[in-house]
Amino acid sequence: MAEAASVCLDYCGHPLEIPLTISGHFSHTPLLSRLQVDQQMENTYGDMQEATEHGAYGVAILGTCHLSGSVIVDRSVKGTGFDYWLGPKDDENVPPFMGVQRLEVSGILQNPAQVTNRSTTKAAQVAPSDSIGPAFVSIVEFSAPELRITRL
Repeated sequence: MAEAASVCLDYCGHPLEIPLTISGHFSHTPLLSRLQVDQQMENTYGDMQEATEHGAYGVAILGTCHLSGSVIVDRSVKGTGFDYWLGPKDDENVPPFMGVQRLEVSGILQNPAQVTNRSTTKAAQVAPSDSIGPAFVSIVEFSAPELRITRL
């Protein structure tokens, strides 16, 4: 995921460190460090749509888990409307899937104007499983690096 995100950031012409705007439920602007992209990484992530998807997972998981104090518990199965299960960090006394939250991730390579629309669309996608509990929708945009986190 780090390599995919690095390929996306490099494709957009960013240096090795760049401010990442975190907006929505959280507001923060940390420095995002990427890897130096080599030929092997370019070959592996030559499909920019796939690189955007995998890179967005990495940035969203890192930011959302850090800011929410959660960890990834499991990958969700297809058809649920979300990508990952999040759970409490460092709490061994919590039974499995107690206190879990859902995480839906989406990536945009080069269109900052689409962040708000994508966030709305993904919130609607997650809505059918709202009875399970809270959710985060995390949208990553690489050209003007932003992580928009919406808590539902």
